[in-house]
Amino acid sequence: MFREELTKILTNKVFYLAIAAVVVLLLLGNIYTSPETGEEYTVIGLALDDEKEEVIGIGDLHARDIMITGVPGYLEMFVPIIVAIPFIIGVCGEKKNSITRFEISRVGKTRYITGKYMAAMFSGGLIVLLGYIIFCLIIYFIFPKGTGMSIRIENDFLKNKSGLTSMLYKQIGINALIIMKFIRMFLYGAVSVICAFGISMINRNKYIVISIPFMLNYLFEKFVQKGKYPKLYNALVTNIEEVYIVDMKEELIIFGSITILIMVLCRIYIGRKCDCGEE
Repeated sequence: MFREELTKILTNKVFYLAIAAVVVLLLLGNIYTSPETGEEYTVIGLALDDEKEEVIGIGDLHARDIMITGVPGYLEMFVPIIVAIPFIIGVCGEKKNSITRFEISRVGKTRYITGKYMAAMFSGGLIVLLGYIIFCLIIYFIFPKGTGMSIRIENDFLKNKSGLTSMLYKQIGINALIIMKFIRMFLYGAVSVICAFGISMINRNKYIVISIPFMLNYLFEKFVQKGKYPKLYNALVTNIEEVYIVDMKEELIIFGSITILIMVLCRIYIGRKCDCGEE
């Protein structure tokens, strides 16, 4: 079931449009703010700026630094919508066409929920990860390849060693932070689709399924990500900027528990619905 659902998503052009949307949003994110003028620079804006070399020199901007600490910008706001659309289009269409009952009778309720859930999370993670990899390739050809603030980042990391990152660091050095950033981006996309999946099990209106996670994400940013609860923010997978001060083990436990909880609740809901969740 997982392979079938994932194939449906990966062969849909919407999946690749979602990746493109992630790239565009990352390119529109602020990567440098001038301390003198307060002007904010994006990758696109800086690439088209006549004084690009001067700004890069003043800001000491280097490709590897941006890969590690690149600010997601508008991605934080729109990621619940972007990662959910490829999956939601299919599942809401199945409900409207009364295909859900047939699928459940064919594979069983548990396999149905598990297959769709894992496919949705995996595709969401791939969308954000592949988008970020493309973003990194773009900045690799725009910015210098040397080290800039990576030294500061490395010093901060050494003060706040986190388990898995520390182990990788001993093997491959500062590049461990880039690998951890890629892992975190995948988890970020996977986690961001959970809410939409849960709502899709009880509602077949794709606009509602997409809009509710967007609003919840906005409220989450207001209460957690904007500095009111810094300790909680540092423990969340959505903190994709400071990968060097977060213990991956803790957040895997937190989000692993949430993932299992949502899947169990969806299974219980489908199990109690006589119409197999089609209404």
